[in-house]
Amino acid sequence: MDLEPSADMDKLDLQAERNYDELGLKMDELIDALASHPEVQPPTPHPTAFFLLSFIRATREHLRNIDFQKLAEGGSKESQALRDVIGRNWFANMILNDQSGALSLVTPGDGSHSIQIGPDIKAKAKALHDFWGLKSD
Repeated sequence: MDLEPSADMDKLDLQAERNYDELGLKMDELIDALASHPEVQPPTPHPTAFFLLSFIRATREHLRNIDFQKLAEGGSKESQALRDVIGRNWFANMILNDQSGALSLVTPGDGSHSIQIGPDIKAKAKALHDFWGLKSD
């Protein structure tokens, strides 16, 4: 898997008609799936699972804070905020679908107990990446 977002990201037309409500729903589905993962449950959630859930929740909040009317009018602050959401979705997809073991290197924890994400969560992360029409490995 590439270690940088695709160069295609720079070519995205951020003012293009998109269903951002659909994107929000896809993010909510991933959050719900991760939140119900057994290793996220109290009293001792797995540090990696907890990090991922917090990261994706924060990304969802970034999306909520974008003024899409200003984005449609070409607002640079909104364009940058949306690029951040795209990059964060790319990163979530990369770490959730990683098969090299690098996930434990970029997230908290001692790495002695890896988390088994499962195909449903991986598919939901990939759907966020694919929403933008970017290349995916």
